[in-house]
Amino acid sequence: MAMFQFMGGEIVLVTAGEAKRPMRNLPVAARYMYLLPISFYLVAILFVGLNINYLDPRLYHSHLPFFISSRLEGVQTAARSPFVIVIQNAGISTLPGFLNAAYIFSAVTAANSALYVSSRTLFTLAQRSSYTRIRNTIGRTNNGHTPLAAITVSFLPGALAFLAVRAKTMAFQE
Repeated sequence: MAMFQFMGGEIVLVTAGEAKRPMRNLPVAARYMYLLPISFYLVAILFVGLNINYLDPRLYHSHLPFFISSRLEGVQTAARSPFVIVIQNAGISTLPGFLNAAYIFSAVTAANSALYVSSRTLFTLAQRSSYTRIRNTIGRTNNGHTPLAAITVSFLPGALAFLAVRAKTMAFQE
């Protein structure tokens, strides 16, 4: 989740190319680009650190061999999240599921932002290409000024990677 939160510098710069007043809006956006995620994580880590025992067996301890064979051997990392464990310790039964949904929503939002940045970058590169065929296919937009070909080309590697991981998972389950 931390990796997805710190994606931002390139998004602000790519979006500035489509802004109406980039000279006025870009400095304001750049000021908060790293300040908000860093302050959020510092406060969150402080509160979680004050409310959880570092030897809790539900936490993931790869450096301690006696925790590897714990009762949570097959449990995925979402259930071992310190945030989820603190909420379970507090006795709030519905909030861990909500927090896991927020993690999934954060990952989908980050993927959407990455698709936006990669398609706009590919579109700009195609417009400046010396090859006419690339300029006329990937460097074009539809009537709504959306570069559909660049979005499709940017989306395909991610979709193929997802299908490859899914096929590998299915092969291990059989």
